[in-house]
Amino acid sequence: MNGYLVLKAFDHPRAACDPLSEFLIRAPDARSFRMCRLDRRLVAHMGRHLPAQTAACVMDTFGISINSWVKMREDQPVRRALAERLIMRLKASGLLPESIGDDAAMTCR
Repeated sequence: MNGYLVLKAFDHPRAACDPLSEFLIRAPDARSFRMCRLDRRLVAHMGRHLPAQTAACVMDTFGISINSWVKMREDQPVRRALAERLIMRLKASGLLPESIGDDAAMTCR
């Protein structure tokens, strides 16, 4: 049942026009429609901008906990609200890439 809710949440007409949906991947195994995964290419891009894998560095760089970072790095689902706030922070700081369509497009604004 919960996987069905995840699918329906992402198939909603607003999801197609949501600019954040490019970076989010549905997580049908997450058991909640409020969960998603970040695109692995975006996570790799973020990792290249992270000076160290410490709790303080992750919090200072991205404004998220080390636990959330480890989940994203290991391609585990995180709360959609957390992912959306992170993407907005990346966009505001200039770390959000223009596109994640291919590796050559992974350049910051």
